[in-house]
Amino acid sequence: MLQNERSRSPECACIQYRDKCIADKDKEAPERDDRTLKELIDIWYEARGIELADNERTLKNLIRFCDALGNPIAKEVTTRDWHRYKKQKREEGISDKTLNNILGYQCRL
Repeated sequence: MLQNERSRSPECACIQYRDKCIADKDKEAPERDDRTLKELIDIWYEARGIELADNERTLKNLIRFCDALGNPIAKEVTTRDWHRYKKQKREEGISDKTLNNILGYQCRL
């Protein structure tokens, strides 16, 4: 197949269109997301958390974490925040397994 025949094929046209869309998307300014951590927890809970067998306990743990941080803008939460929280909870007698379970749910928000 010749080069210009290939460029006219439907597969090639799809790939070119996809590449153009990706390039155009990269040029767009990033959308600001100023939702609080509590807002994301609520969205996650309604979409996925409610399906968990221990959904109420999981929700309470996430809200405790959120409250301990003062309900920050979600995108501003760092690993340092998590480590401080984990250290505090360890000192209160919470097991590492429980803390890691909470972290697993936070990563899904």
